[in-house]
Amino acid sequence: MLLTATDTVKFVVRIDKFLQNSFMFTDEEGKRKNLSEIEYALLMTGPIMNDIFNNLLDILELRWGEILSNGTAEQ
Repeated sequence: MLLTATDTVKFVVRIDKFLQNSFMFTDEEGKRKNLSEIEYALLMTGPIMNDIFNNLLDILELRWGEILSNGTAEQ
């Protein structure tokens, strides 16, 4: 399988983001964190998307809060 230049850049960016925060998926003792699917997705893509869109995590947190408040208001 050959990687394109774009794939290579994406891979390098992911490694760079992981090296900046090596405790993304484990605690400081090396035990795995029990992450939900959305937490895992945000950890993997959030820093890269945040570099691109600058405030993605703020938008997601605000939108997630709206969804949660709407869901509890309907019950």
